[in-house]
Amino acid sequence: YQQAELNKHANVLANVIEEVLFALTSKGFSIMEWRDLCRKIGYRYHEVNIYCGVEHWKLVRDVLVGSMSSGTK
Repeated sequence: YQQAELNKHANVLANVIEEVLFALTSKGFSIMEWRDLCRKIGYRYHEVNIYCGVEHWKLVRDVLVGSMSSGTK
């Protein structure tokens, strides 16, 4: 049961990362779209935070920063 829950929340987290990366690459993303995206992430963060600790969020940060910096070279 716990593994199934962890997989479910890992999928939610992966979707959040994908949405942020898409938004960062979209030149026409408006302030309102960013607001809505951040609001959605806040709701999802609450769901994911049940199973993700500090070390998981550090890994997410590292993946996002790596993805953004590799795209600018």
